Amino acid sequence: MKQELKSSWLNDRLLFNFTYFHILTSNLSNTEYEPGTSNPTGYVFKAGDLKRTGVEVELNGRILDNLTVMLGYAYLGCAISKQPFVLCKRFCTHECPKKHS
Repeated sequence: MKQELKSSWLNDRLLFNFTYFHILTSNLSNTEYEPGTSNPTGYVFKAGDLKRTGVEVELNGRILDNLTVMLGYAYLGCAISKQPFVLCKRFCTHECPKKHS
């Protein structure tokens, strides 16, 4: 989902843009690497679901015909959910969910 609001004032000399997005990628997979290296093992594993949420705000002002001032801010938050138990125990530093039997 992406929501965007754009506005312009003063004969397009002042432009404003606000964007909010929420993206969910299900069944994310990842390549496994040999520990301590960047050498792939050839295996791919399920990493879980990736949620990304963010905001972007921009303000552009044309002060003179050949001078534009730009101000912007962006925030991106992400989290992986539904991590397989084995993957969590191997790669995470936080407390893992209980293994389902």
